[in-house]
Amino acid sequence: MVTDDQALFSRLNLGNINSKDEPLRGSLGCSPDEVQVDSGDGLGENKFIACLRIRKFQKRLLITENVGVEFVAGRRIWLFLFLMKHDERWHADLSLAEPSLPARPGGRIRIEAHRGKSSYAAPPSALNLTYSVDAAMLVPAGTGKIYKGEVKGTCTGNDWLMTDWLADK
Repeated sequence: MVTDDQALFSRLNLGNINSKDEPLRGSLGCSPDEVQVDSGDGLGENKFIACLRIRKFQKRLLITENVGVEFVAGRRIWLFLFLMKHDERWHADLSLAEPSLPARPGGRIRIEAHRGKSSYAAPPSALNLTYSVDAAMLVPAGTGKIYKGEVKGTCTGNDWLMTDWLADK
């Protein structure tokens, strides 16, 4: 990606990653997910803050077992995905989409519950997922074989095992 233009990426509808999700969102009457990326204000090179608002998250996740958002930041296309894996447990995954270059991200992902009307006296506490810059280098899924021979310690995604927090009603 030559530019970090999340707004253009969204307008062109390039972040549509799950073909089952689009009709479901329409039937639920839910507007598109919101993605805001901030890479300015002294964050430094290749650093960014991405705020993702996933509409009707629990309903979509329980029906499709796979809800994700693609966004542009740091001249790469990132994919953040929640899914049910073969172990029948919820996972969160951060990966790169093609044609992104490899990256060695480091940072923290904070997941907060919806702040609207709720049956909770207080919303569940936020989940904090960390990713060490010392972890394996991320490469896009289709290019793993290319980089594995050249760069030792590569992977196609970082996976976090989630608690039942995701499906908690």
